[in-house]
Amino acid sequence: GMNMAAISTTGRFQCLIIDDSNIDRKIGQAMIGSIPDVVCECALNGQEGISKCKLKHYECVVLDYEMPGMNGLE
Repeated sequence: GMNMAAISTTGRFQCLIIDDSNIDRKIGQAMIGSIPDVVCECALNGQEGISKCKLKHYECVVLDYEMPGMNGLE
């Protein structure tokens, strides 16, 4: 299996979910956050996601494709 400690300085796999839908964020966070050694955070929109990524390294970012203001491709 993958050695998670080698991926992150915290010894945990850092994941960020960016989605404007509250229910989709909660479902995603419950699913991904249930994986051992995975820390899952959320952002409400693209701008917030970019701000979080400037402050912290994430091994995985899950994006909603359609969001107001800035979509998942932008």
